[in-house]
Amino acid sequence: MKLKTMMKYRVRCFKTAVLLIFIFVVASCSSKGSMQFCVVPVEGDKATECGTTFTTGEFRVLLNSKEPFGQERILFSLAVNDGKNSEPEAAVSVDVDPAATETFADIEVYNPGTYLISATTPDGEQIAGGKIILVDQ
Repeated sequence: MKLKTMMKYRVRCFKTAVLLIFIFVVASCSSKGSMQFCVVPVEGDKATECGTTFTTGEFRVLLNSKEPFGQERILFSLAVNDGKNSEPEAAVSVDVDPAATETFADIEVYNPGTYLISATTPDGEQIAGGKIILVDQ
């Protein structure tokens, strides 16, 4: 009986270890970059007030890529997330240095709601994505 219990414990530990490794691999390969949302700073200052919930108006999207962009333009797409469909709301195109790994875009939205934002190359390759909630002032 003791051997049977020990074997069950080993199998459970093995399954847990495999699951954790799988989650780590998926998380590390899921996107090529990260996205952060901040209040548009005063010119010359760095963005410091960052988060995922803002009042309607203008906000800044900071994009950091793990690799150089390799393109001269990045497209930031904004879509309403109503739980079922993602209706396009706005798009902002930003010129970048192909060797760069960081850029930003200032986006204006005056309708409250939850939005999905994605950064893609002109050929449609997604660099990063995120979700932001906008509320009335």
